[in-house]
Amino acid sequence: LAFRRPLTGLRLWDETPFVVVGNEFLLNFAPQITGNQLDQTRTWLMLGYQTGKITLQGGYMYRYVPSTTPATFNHYHTAVLWVTHAFGGAKPAESTQDHDDLLHRDP
Repeated sequence: LAFRRPLTGLRLWDETPFVVVGNEFLLNFAPQITGNQLDQTRTWLMLGYQTGKITLQGGYMYRYVPSTTPATFNHYHTAVLWVTHAFGGAKPAESTQDHDDLLHRDP
């Protein structure tokens, strides 16, 4: 689960800097796993920028990973850089509807 918020204005458009905060819980349900199914938890805070089909995000990630030893956990603090590129030759359909809500983002 992640939330993006533009740093300027109220909409997430191209060439708009944004901040993103997120959290993931990864679970493992393999037959050999008994007891704790938690594989790891990831929490991050990043600044991002999108231009065209490329999105750049950089910031901090905290990972909480249970160890194979009972009641032992590993904590990782990491600087991260994510680069995302949207491939595809088809031009997205243009929307004529005006969106004023904060969470809307055109593809």
